[in-house]
Amino acid sequence: MKKLASTLPNMILSLGAITVAAGALLGWVYTVTKEPIEQQAMQQQVAAISAVAPKFDNNPETDRWETEVNGVPVTVYPAMMGDRLVGAAVKAASFNGFAGEIVVMCGFDADGTVRDYQVLSQAETPGLGSKMQEWFRDPTGARSVIGKNPGSTSFYVSKDTGGEIDAITAATISSRAFLEIMRTAFESYRQYASTHGLDMAAASGSDANSGASQQHKDTKEVKEEKKTEVSDADSGASERKDDKKHNERDDRIYFQSPKYKENR
Repeated sequence: MKKLASTLPNMILSLGAITVAAGALLGWVYTVTKEPIEQQAMQQQVAAISAVAPKFDNNPETDRWETEVNGVPVTVYPAMMGDRLVGAAVKAASFNGFAGEIVVMCGFDADGTVRDYQVLSQAETPGLGSKMQEWFRDPTGARSVIGKNPGSTSFYVSKDTGGEIDAITAATISSRAFLEIMRTAFESYRQYASTHGLDMAAASGSDANSGASQQHKDTKEVKEEKKTEVSDADSGASERKDDKKHNERDDRIYFQSPKYKENR
């Protein structure tokens, strides 16, 4: 094959051919990997919803509700039992992390109490901000957000005025971004409940009332069981008393009989 002369047009032609070939190769790689990457991301998301939300019998993905807070998209995945709201998983994000975007799946009980969370993506400093997945569930001090409600607890770092959550050591910026996500998720969940005519407090109260009713039922059953036991014990004692009287009467009759006197 004849070698092309080293001229400007030939160099441009060669570079163009290489660029086209490289572009085609990258396009092919993208096409091949796009679907597996999307499937993996979806599986991760479904697993995160199941991990952080209360037990549900609906399809949160189908029933999802999307909104936007300060230009950042937020998705609420409601958890329902029948037609009753029992909580939600909320995917929210913040671009205020030390290294940029942080995405978290936040789980709430019916009244907005934090049930659990899963960090879906972050690029924070390893060993510092990256510790958020474990730090904010650690019961040490005031680190944990689990079991706390953003409606009654200040989800700001404790070193900031009025804050009630301890920041990750040497990673205050990452901590602020994480707590911002939790506040955003909570407000979006509350907005979802309000928009759909669902009362978070009532939903929580129905659970409490149901529990109280069950407790009353259990207590009543225990009392009935105890009453039955006492009744059975009294009945047994009465039977033993009757047996004793019966035996004493039989003894008196025998001792007074002619047969006993003859044997003597």
